[in-house]
Amino acid sequence: MPELPDKAFERLQLQYTLSARDAGILVALGEGIEDEGQGEGMASIGVSYFERVAKGREGRISANW
Repeated sequence: MPELPDKAFERLQLQYTLSARDAGILVALGEGIEDEGQGEGMASIGVSYFERVAKGREGRISANW
C-alpha cells in the first residue's frame, strides 16, 4: 500500500532531519497530479523525486538545493 501524506511528512522529518516547512513542501509537490497507479491521498511525486536526489547525500542540503 502506498504511503499516505501524513506518514511521508513524519518520515521525511525523522529520516532526513528536514524542517516541517521542507517536508511539507515535498509532500505537497505534485498534489492534484494523478500518476497511473496512484490514487488520491497518496504521498506525492515530490517525495519520490527528493528521495532519489537525496540518496547517499545529506537530506537537508538536498532539499534546499
